Amino acid sequence: MLLENRNKNLTNLHKAADYISRCLRENYKVFSVESTENKVQFLSENNNLITCNYGVKDTTLNLTNLEMDTVDNYLSVDRVDGVVAEGISSFVNDLRENRFDKADTSFSDVLNLFESRNNLDTLRYKFEKHQDSFTTNTSINETSEFKKMQEAKENLKAFVVENKEEILGNEDIANSIGIANAMSKVFETAQEIDKEYLENNKSLAIDLTEGNNLYEMVCQQELMRQELIESKEDFSGAWMTSESLQKLSSCIFSDEKTLQESIAAVIEEVPYFSFATKSDLNEVFTSIYEVNSTDTILKKDVKAFVSKIYEAKKPVKEKLVELLSEKYGVNVANLKFVPTFSNLAKTQSVFFEVLSMCMEEGILQDVTSDFSKMLKGKGGVEVLDVNDIIKECTDTETELEENMLIKYVDVPRLTKDLGSVIDVLGTLTYTDVDSDEGDAKEEMAPEKEEEAEAPMEEPMEEPAKEEGEDEPVGDDADTEVGMGGDNSPVEKIMADLNKMLGALGGEDKDMPEDQYGA
Repeated sequence: MLLENRNKNLTNLHKAADYISRCLRENYKVFSVESTENKVQFLSENNNLITCNYGVKDTTLNLTNLEMDTVDNYLSVDRVDGVVAEGISSFVNDLRENRFDKADTSFSDVLNLFESRNNLDTLRYKFEKHQDSFTTNTSINETSEFKKMQEAKENLKAFVVENKEEILGNEDIANSIGIANAMSKVFETAQEIDKEYLENNKSLAIDLTEGNNLYEMVCQQELMRQELIESKEDFSGAWMTSESLQKLSSCIFSDEKTLQESIAAVIEEVPYFSFATKSDLNEVFTSIYEVNSTDTILKKDVKAFVSKIYEAKKPVKEKLVELLSEKYGVNVANLKFVPTFSNLAKTQSVFFEVLSMCMEEGILQDVTSDFSKMLKGKGGVEVLDVNDIIKECTDTETELEENMLIKYVDVPRLTKDLGSVIDVLGTLTYTDVDSDEGDAKEEMAPEKEEEAEAPMEEPMEEPAKEEGEDEPVGDDADTEVGMGGDNSPVEKIMADLNKMLGALGGEDKDMPEDQYGA
C-alpha cells in the first residue's frame, strides 16, 4: 500500500489540470510546481498558460491569483525585461524609504529575475518538450469517426431502446455505462466556467472529495507516470516543503538508526524520494539549510550526508521499480507522458466493440466498430465527451457496481498476500500465552512456523544486506506478542481475512489478466 498511501499533493494538482481541461475544453497538464511558494503552472495543447497559487482547505483545492497568458508572450524578451525593470524599481524604492528588510528580499528577487532571463532558452526548450507530449492521441472530437458517431447517435439510441434488456445484461456494457455515469459526475460543474470566468474571478475551487477515489482508481497508471516525470524533472520544486523531508534534513549528524528511520518516513510520504539523484538531494538539502539552519553547515558535510542517504535508499528503489512494473505497468527506465483518461478510453472501446457485436451487419455496425478501434489509442479530456455520448445513448442511471473495483486490483497478488498473512497470524494464535493449554499449543507451533517462513524468503531484507546495511529499519525483535484463545482478536481477524479470501476466489487462475477485465 506504499504508493496508495503517498502524499497526494501532485495528484490533486493533476486533478485540477483535468478539471480545468474539462471546463475550457482543451487539454491542460501540470507544467511546473514551486511548493515553497505554493505556485503551479498549467500548460495547454494550444500553448496557453495558467499561473496561480494553490492551497487545500478542508476538502477543497483552491486556485487563487489566476493569471492567463500565452507561451509566446510569457517567453517574450519584452515581458521579461519589463518584469526585471519592475523588480529593480521595487528594490530602489525600498532603499529610498529605508526599508532595508524589504530591500534584502527585493534584491534577491532581482538576482533571480536576471538568472531567469539568462535561462530563457532553457525554459523555451522545456516548453517545447512538454508541448510535444500533446499528440494526436488527445484529439477525438475532430476525428471522422467521432463525427460519424454524432450523426449516427439517434439510430444508436433507437437500437439500444429496442434491445435494452439484452444490452444491459452484458457485464462489460453495464460496467462501462456505470463508469461513464460516475466519471461524468466527478467533473460536473454547477456553473459554466470558461476563460472569461477565470479572468474575471481570478480563482477556482475544486472539491477533492467528489469522486476523488474513483478518479485515482481509473487514472492511477497515468497519475503514477506523470508524478514520476514531475519528480524526476524537478524534485526540489515539487517536494521541498515535505514535512518528513524537513525532519530528515535535521538528521545530518544523527546516528545510523535515527537516519534510517527518518529515510523510511520520507519514503512513506513521498515514495518518489527513492528515485532522487545525488544532484536532487544536494539541491534540496542545500536549499533547506540556507533557509532554515542557524548553524554553519559545510558543503563537505552535506555531500557526506547525501551519499549516506543515496546508498541507504537503493534497496527500496529496487523494490519500488519492481512494484511499479508488476502492479501498475509503469516502466521507470522508459518513462513517457501518457494523457489522463487513456485507460478510460480503453473501457469505452470495449463498450462500443461489444455493442457492435450485438448488431446485424450494416452502416451502424461499421460506425460503432470503427469508433471502437479509434478509441483504443486515445486519451485526454475529450474522452469525457465520449462519456456524454454513452450516457445519452443508453439513457440509464446504471451505477458503478462494487465488484467492478476488483477488476482494478491485482487479485492474484492480493490473495497470495492475504494467504501469507493468515499463515503468520495462525502461528501467532498458537503461541504460548501462559494458559493451561500452552503445552499443547506449543506442539502445533513449529508446523505453522515453517509455513509462515516461506513468504518471508522472497522480499525486502536481502537487498538491504547487499548494500552493507547492518541494522534493519524498525527492528521488532523485543516485541512481545500476547495473542491466543478462541475469542482473541487474532481469531476474529483471521475469520475476516478468510471471508475476504473466499470472496476473492482464493488463488483463482481464471481471473482476467487484463486490468479491466476486458
